[in-house]
Amino acid sequence: MVTARPAHALLRTAVVLAVLATPPVSADGTSAVPMDHHHDMTAPAASGHTPPAPAVDTRLVVDFPPEFKRQELENMRSHLESLQLITHHLAEGDYQGAADVASERLTRGGMSAHDRHQAARYMPKKMLAMGAAMHRAAGHFSKVAQDAAVTGDMAATLKALAAVEDGCVACHRTYRMK
Repeated sequence: MVTARPAHALLRTAVVLAVLATPPVSADGTSAVPMDHHHDMTAPAASGHTPPAPAVDTRLVVDFPPEFKRQELENMRSHLESLQLITHHLAEGDYQGAADVASERLTRGGMSAHDRHQAARYMPKKMLAMGAAMHRAAGHFSKVAQDAAVTGDMAATLKALAAVEDGCVACHRTYRMK
């Protein structure tokens, strides 16, 4: 007899897999693990596992001045902490709390216009577009999580959260900071 796993167990598994797929960052802000920016994260290998990264880091380099590099790294760490907090809320069944974190910390509304303008000067257009898509996905997640507060639809919530994480992973697979 096959039994269904509780939603919180599925959520925990999804988050662990997402974290394991995210490359560590060294003190200088570069990836501690070489990454292949051409790999499609949405298409699993035949074995169901992501293939190992090549020995050479082929990601595109974005040259930020030191003060903006620190700011961007802090911003990305804040995004990761937000995803962790969202996961904690979802594990507790607190859909509204998860929606609030996404809305307040991951959407464009959570960033000052000054900060967006300053960092944007150093980003390639495609990187800006990827960031904008991730922030829009966070707004969508917030709405789905609010709906789930009534419906309890964990699957839709996780799918929307995965779309936010997909944006993070795609950008980190494509770019690295100098």
